[in-house]
Amino acid sequence: MKTINKLLVAIVLSASLISSAFAGELTVTGTAKASYAINSSDSSTGAVDKAQGLGISNEISFLSSGELDNGMTWAWQANMDQANNTTSGGGIDDVQLTFGTSYGNIQLNQNAGSLRAAALGWDVSAFGAGTDNGDGGGFVLGTELSAYNNIAYHTPAGLLPFGIVAKIGYAPSADGGVSDFKASGTQNTAKNGSAWITNSSTGLTTARTTATVFDDVTQATISAAPIDGLTVSIDYTDFGHPKSHNDAEEGHISAKYAFGPVTVGYGRGWISPENDSKDADAVESFKNTSMGIGFKVNDALSLSYTKEKSELNLNTSSTKEVDLEVSSIQAAYNIGGATVAVSQDNIDNANYALNKDTKETLITLVMAF
Repeated sequence: MKTINKLLVAIVLSASLISSAFAGELTVTGTAKASYAINSSDSSTGAVDKAQGLGISNEISFLSSGELDNGMTWAWQANMDQANNTTSGGGIDDVQLTFGTSYGNIQLNQNAGSLRAAALGWDVSAFGAGTDNGDGGGFVLGTELSAYNNIAYHTPAGLLPFGIVAKIGYAPSADGGVSDFKASGTQNTAKNGSAWITNSSTGLTTARTTATVFDDVTQATISAAPIDGLTVSIDYTDFGHPKSHNDAEEGHISAKYAFGPVTVGYGRGWISPENDSKDADAVESFKNTSMGIGFKVNDALSLSYTKEKSELNLNTSSTKEVDLEVSSIQAAYNIGGATVAVSQDNIDNANYALNKDTKETLITLVMAF
């Protein structure tokens, strides 16, 4: 009897292993990034409250994929990074489950699946847009769908002419973390409103950053490659909310063209946060303009110069409107699985505060594995 029991256990364990093998192989990739940041300013008005910083950030990605009996494919991905070590979920975020068919992909995303592709679609920098690295000066780029749990549909590559790919996603609530499958949704407390400007030195009143409740979020993007070397993208986001508030929406359009070792990029963005129309000094919109040029010296060395400008527009001109500008010079050198990058960002009117001019120099080493 004991022999039979042992045999049954062995069969069950073997079946489990075989099932796991057919389910998909788990792979692990990741990066380790060490950086040294030097912050400075040209005047007392632009005083920098941050000390020089040295740190290491890590992110590990777990990936698995397989195929169903009906021919559909599936892929699962989850990240573990130190930024979430103190939050629920034990550092696990950016969870994504994708089902692939001949008619496109369907994604279920938790804190993943951004469709704000055009906001940085112009970026030709050697290491990353100046507003998306380091301090960034408080530059308002807009909201990503990945801030919320969402479901999305992507058209398959090659289905539409000119390399057109369309993607649309919908977040029914404000949930953005790794949630249990039984968790109910919550209302969103203004990721598109209160987070715009938080520095008191901007002079913006509390009324401009009052939190708002959104019911849902819809984001879509379309990209195309009509000719060799040219990519064009556009995105749009709509925030659903109670009728007592003004509409909140945003959109971006960008283009990037590569010819030989040179790549140029240009982008525009329009962001309209929710605000109370009765507040004369409420933020009406941000209008962003970005451009840059990148040069690939050889297979290892890349150089770039970019400039980004954000125009703050208020409901009235009772308060002086300020334009924030970020210019960035960068160089990146690739050594196999490692990249060494140096960037210097000059920020004018940081956090949309007049004459608050700062500089930031970043020296970064990235190891991929």
